[in-house]
Amino acid sequence: MTEDVEAAVAATFRQEWSRVVATLIRTTGDWDLAEECAQDAFTRALARWPQDGVPRRPGAWIVTTARNRAVDRLRRRSVEAGKLRELALLGAGPDSEPVREYLTRRLAEVTG
Repeated sequence: MTEDVEAAVAATFRQEWSRVVATLIRTTGDWDLAEECAQDAFTRALARWPQDGVPRRPGAWIVTTARNRAVDRLRRRSVEAGKLRELALLGAGPDSEPVREYLTRRLAEVTG
């Protein structure tokens, strides 16, 4: 089974790599992110397909998995950027009192 899965992933890679990356570039506008997420999707296929079986449409599975990964990464970047903007508005550096107070308050909110 493992050899069959590896062969299926290799065949899908040869047939779909360009399309997957092009789709992700259109979605994200970021060539590096597109390639990273495509690689992640093929790596995930090597881990998942032995248990779940090769999907009926492996190219579509790869595109969907890669796109979901890209969207997750873009969301994470957006959240991180927002947090950094908040910190920048609070003070000049990590030693400023407002930053410490804000971080202490947020930590208390998050940890309950």
